[in-house]
Amino acid sequence: MLKGLAILSIAALLLGGPCVAENQQSQPHAVNDNTAQAHGVTPPTQVVIEPAPATPCTQEKPCYIQENAPEKPLPRWKRPEWVIVYITAIYVFIAGLTLLAIKRQADTMQQQAIDARDTGKHTETLAAQAVRQSDLTQRQLQLTHRPWIAIEEVSPASGLVFDQRGGVLMLNIRARNVGHSIAEHVINFVDYAVLGVSQMPDVIAKVTATLKQPVDPKLDHGKLLFPGQADTSQIPIIILPKYIDKALKSGPFKEQKGISFDLLVCFDYQSAIDPGVHHQTRCTFGIARIPDGGGALNGIFCPAVTIYLPQQIAIFYRGAGAYAD
Repeated sequence: MLKGLAILSIAALLLGGPCVAENQQSQPHAVNDNTAQAHGVTPPTQVVIEPAPATPCTQEKPCYIQENAPEKPLPRWKRPEWVIVYITAIYVFIAGLTLLAIKRQADTMQQQAIDARDTGKHTETLAAQAVRQSDLTQRQLQLTHRPWIAIEEVSPASGLVFDQRGGVLMLNIRARNVGHSIAEHVINFVDYAVLGVSQMPDVIAKVTATLKQPVDPKLDHGKLLFPGQADTSQIPIIILPKYIDKALKSGPFKEQKGISFDLLVCFDYQSAIDPGVHHQTRCTFGIARIPDGGGALNGIFCPAVTIYLPQQIAIFYRGAGAYAD
């Protein structure tokens, strides 16, 4: 209980004494003085503090202007106008990073494009090599499995006769299929070139073009040779009188009153593997007479001699102009 009374006393002291109304304030000093004197009370002494003399006002320094202490200027880097510089620098830095990233990406894309182009070229090269290898493989298969006609022998089947027809000679020609498939439509052809009158390359071109002319597929022409099969044919040649006369007049052996000529033997055939393609085998042969007493072969034939017997005639392989496809 004592603790409660102490708390109430402290609260009363803190809240203060009695309140005085606004209209109940002190009267003038005269009344107070009289009352004090009547009661014999000494009034309190009032202490007056005189203000400091005012600074005289002048025209240069009016009185209404207050003197303020000078403000200390901010450092240059803290001034407001530098904020724009800082923001611009930040934007420039960010833009630089962005451009650097874009450049790296562009370099990466360019390198990828170069790599893709190189890869494309490499792929194209590999494709070309694959096509070439395929062609070579196919060509090798064709060469391995196709037919091949080989001319094995050309010999005289009769004597060389000079008469009104010109120079007539019958030949034995033996050919063999040395390939691995059937040779179809086998045709042989024999021609000649008189020295000083015609050229063998021209004769070859003429015979090749003639044999490779299109043939009606319904027409059954030529022979059929199986792999390993041989065939011997007798083919005549006739040297026309106009060639003989020209050779006697302007040929290299006109002084001997003789002529010289070579033979062209050509075989044209087709294959069941590629029936639209013509294959040819051709060879050139020289022809000479064997002297009665023996000795070196002589390639000059005199039309004044009516006949040269078969045993007097030698046919040999020249090799020039030989071809097989």
